[in-house]
Amino acid sequence: MESIEKLTKSVAFVTATVAALTGGYTAWDKITGFHKDKRILVWSPELFKISDGPADSNFKVIVARKKNRNDCSVEGFKLQVRDSHFIMHDAIPGISVFSGAASNHVEKFGYTFKIDKPETVSAGKATLVGTIEYECPEGKVTVLYPNVNFNIRKDK
Repeated sequence: MESIEKLTKSVAFVTATVAALTGGYTAWDKITGFHKDKRILVWSPELFKISDGPADSNFKVIVARKKNRNDCSVEGFKLQVRDSHFIMHDAIPGISVFSGAASNHVEKFGYTFKIDKPETVSAGKATLVGTIEYECPEGKVTVLYPNVNFNIRKDK
């Protein structure tokens, strides 16, 4: 009976200690703001620009983002175009990797892309779909472009 009492008191002590530590960390986090935004970057879609043009042309892109973290590396970048019939088409970017240090301001950078098989794309409103794969301390993280539209023409 005495050993059960000791075990019960030990379990209660460990439980109370864990609860106190967890509550203390949560309070400290809320007061000090220690917990930072873990997002790798924050897009500024209002500053994105994509040129309109014929399906077989090079399209110009301006991307705008605020990079929050330096502890993740880019492992992959895939670009696609969703055409006016909602069909996805591969696109070939003029760059392979983005780089740059974290900062408190929005950065803009540009590149071009070409639609892989322009003869299969429908004319009209299209959306650029960008997927960036990062390797971070917490594991793989996928970041998607915001929805940014542009127009594709068929000039033939």
